[in-house]
Amino acid sequence: AFTGNKVNFDAASSLAAGAGKTKIVADEVQLKNGTFSGTGVFAVQKKTAGNFDVGGTSTFLSDASIGKLAAGNFSNVAIGAKDNAGTATIGEITALPQYTSILTNGALSLTGTVHGGTVHGGTANTLALHGTGLTQTTTAGFKIGKLLLLGKGDMKIDSQHNEIENIAADLTDTGSLTLTNKTDMNVAMIENRNVDPPKNVEGIEAKSTHIKLDAGKKLNVAEKIKTKENATLVADDMNLGNKMDVGKTLTLEKANNTQAINVGKGENDWNIDNAKYDNIKIGGNGQSGNININGATFKNPS
Repeated sequence: AFTGNKVNFDAASSLAAGAGKTKIVADEVQLKNGTFSGTGVFAVQKKTAGNFDVGGTSTFLSDASIGKLAAGNFSNVAIGAKDNAGTATIGEITALPQYTSILTNGALSLTGTVHGGTVHGGTANTLALHGTGLTQTTTAGFKIGKLLLLGKGDMKIDSQHNEIENIAADLTDTGSLTLTNKTDMNVAMIENRNVDPPKNVEGIEAKSTHIKLDAGKKLNVAEKIKTKENATLVADDMNLGNKMDVGKTLTLEKANNTQAINVGKGENDWNIDNAKYDNIKIGGNGQSGNININGATFKNPS
């Protein structure tokens, strides 16, 4: 462990951490000149509790420093702590490590774009966020393979710049998720490596959920969406799976509301037979395309 007001790795310095845990506790961490490798956890925490910035030109942990850790093979680059009371502000990150966690007990604020990259058919970069609520500015975005949301509060990922391939969230029944996404997206299983032993988070559990994809994109609900209250899903192509459990109203809409909605068991139909809900609403106020029902079974039609 390294503890001090400032920890700086000078040019030509290197750290081969092996499988063990490396921990740095400091208010300024400069890694951009060093070389780092290891297969264990690399943890970076503020010495002074409270607000902290990550990415961009942050003096705590800059984008350049994070890029050096991305070159390693760490199982988890864990930034911050789940018991920290301050706001975590996330700036531009051009290259995430393969598994990155940004942790606080305060709010999360995204002001830049986080780039993770993904290898189709292989391992996608994962970003795990823990906090009490999340906001993003209109110019910020997540462009990553896997996003895991942990904690509570309202998680609002609603800019027009999000390109998230896989999403999972454990917000119990106290936090809500609002998500706008430009690309196809899976409600997926993502491993949480911030608990011991690591545990898979299967889909989304929240007080309420509102997911909207761009026109022409597909939402694949491969894992559960479980809400205490309402769930709204907006996409032109939807596979609703068999793990939908909505406490109040399930709303299904087209992103392009001039398209016909086909509800049934056909290959491209919205199959609602396995969904649980109190009420269901299909189509929005602007829906001008036809709504065709063919062989669908409604639990509680309304």
